[in-house]
Amino acid sequence: IGPIVDSLHNQCLLQYDTAPISINLPSCEGDESLASSVYPIFCSSWVVPPLLGIAYVILGYILPRFFEIISDRIARNRIRN
Repeated sequence: IGPIVDSLHNQCLLQYDTAPISINLPSCEGDESLASSVYPIFCSSWVVPPLLGIAYVILGYILPRFFEIISDRIARNRIRN
């Protein structure tokens, strides 16, 4: 789902130069208004899934553990005082 959301958010803002993935609209016979080279329906990069994986590990595991450790230390200091 991450690359799909990335594609929706960034089609107008970014152009991927590193390992791009692009899926164009299928061409329709006789209808040049939907030319496949005009508007891709999906634009992302093969780099996005590993980066999202790293971000999810940081946001879902490392930061919560970090804040848990900090809050435990603060609670222990309050109990001592």
